[in-house]
Amino acid sequence: MAVSRPAGPHFIPHRGDALLASFPRSGNTWVRFILAAAIAGDCRREVDFHTLENFVPDVYVSSERFIRGRPRPRVIKTHQAANPLFGRSIYLVREPGAVAASYRRFLLTYSRTPDLVDPGRFTEQFCSTAPHIREFGTWRTNVESWLQAPETLVIRYEDIETDPVTSTKRMVEHIGLSVPEQGIQGYLDVASAERMAALDQEQGDSSATLGYRGGGQSIKPPPLEGVAPLNVEHLAHIRRSHADLVKRLGFETSDDGSDRRLQPDC
Repeated sequence: MAVSRPAGPHFIPHRGDALLASFPRSGNTWVRFILAAAIAGDCRREVDFHTLENFVPDVYVSSERFIRGRPRPRVIKTHQAANPLFGRSIYLVREPGAVAASYRRFLLTYSRTPDLVDPGRFTEQFCSTAPHIREFGTWRTNVESWLQAPETLVIRYEDIETDPVTSTKRMVEHIGLSVPEQGIQGYLDVASAERMAALDQEQGDSSATLGYRGGGQSIKPPPLEGVAPLNVEHLAHIRRSHADLVKRLGFETSDDGSDRRLQPDC
């Protein structure tokens, strides 16, 4: 892997490359494993946390020279909002309450500022126009930019959970790969929760760098000590604040604006 300066948020892919984009904590690492397995083909069992950059490089980790040197088809991970200069892309979107809960846990591993520690303050900021990381924008602005982007396949994280074969087939075809008749399950096996959890135990330093917390939602991190979780009211407020996008994206809601399947951040 390259050790020079990462390509960073201003990276523009070549025509013919594809981006895997999402707001942080939307399941990007899981999908990178799936797409890496498709790209690796017969060598897919080589895909792990140590080799992932070789197959689906990350603009915040790898240098531009390293990324451009990858064989095609090239799929490149980013969290940036859509850019008119971007071409073919997959945008992974996840229910905003689940994103907020996971994003807060991730940020709290690096900082214990009052805006993160207090669940009410975090909820208000997540719903405001002030992003935690400026380059990514807010969940709203990030999602809206990609919903308007041409050449973009929008995939819901929840659909990969409920129908992984169909979702994977759509993503693999979108990046320009043919789909072997029996190949999809092989890709999913590489990215299974059990395999990723075992790799996490073996390759903890690399998986921690990715902010990995388990394939799919099968594995939850332990609660952070001394920090109150986001509760049902916080999550419902997040959904109500994004009600137009929640409806547009087809996330199931109850009459009070909460997700019938959503649980508190515990």
